[in-house]
Amino acid sequence: MAWYWVAVILFGSALGLMMLGIPVAVGFFITNVIAAVLFMGGGAGIQQIINNGFGAMTNFALVPIPMFLFMGELFYHTGLATRCFNAADKLLGNIRDGSPT
Repeated sequence: MAWYWVAVILFGSALGLMMLGIPVAVGFFITNVIAAVLFMGGGAGIQQIINNGFGAMTNFALVPIPMFLFMGELFYHTGLATRCFNAADKLLGNIRDGSPT
């Protein structure tokens, strides 16, 4: 298969899924599954996706990412983020930033 047909299939499927209102992450995942099935063979492609997923989950360097997202959601929903920004504004609000007025 020529490279431009591969690009059309993958880009078209990702764009089409997003145009249907599917979230970007889910659309990219479905596009990856389609690509793995088409280009690596049905069962072997799915097995490779599973193996890569477990490899990424056991990588300690990626652990802080969901924790920071979870922390941000907690700060947002409890109102702590707004209070922190208001406190910083009160502390630093009168400091000139050096820009000409």
